[in-house]
Amino acid sequence: MSDSRLPPEILDYIVDFLHNKPQRLKICCLVAKSWVPRTRKHLFKRIEISSLVDLETWWKVFPDPDSSPGHHVRSLIFPCVGPIFSGVAGGCNLVRPFTNVVRLEMWNVKGIKNVRFIP
Repeated sequence: MSDSRLPPEILDYIVDFLHNKPQRLKICCLVAKSWVPRTRKHLFKRIEISSLVDLETWWKVFPDPDSSPGHHVRSLIFPCVGPIFSGVAGGCNLVRPFTNVVRLEMWNVKGIKNVRFIP
């Protein structure tokens, strides 16, 4: 069945039902291109960037912040912020593509929270 035959409300219901099942959401992305935006909302709701390698991977996969799924991120976590920020020129630009973050956590090397923003 083509996704074009499904009313948008049904598609939303199916994807929203799977909100806590990332593997199944990834499969939904393979069903049809039109399913991708709705699944991204759930797949990228919470992002944890644990290392400079994680950050570099994000920038490699999503080089254009305007077309990246960064706007879906609601919870952004940097568990070891020291090495990440020291390895990047202009560290504050790290969060620029994440325009809709409502929860931001940054931990230092010793595991002490430096910042915790939860409105």
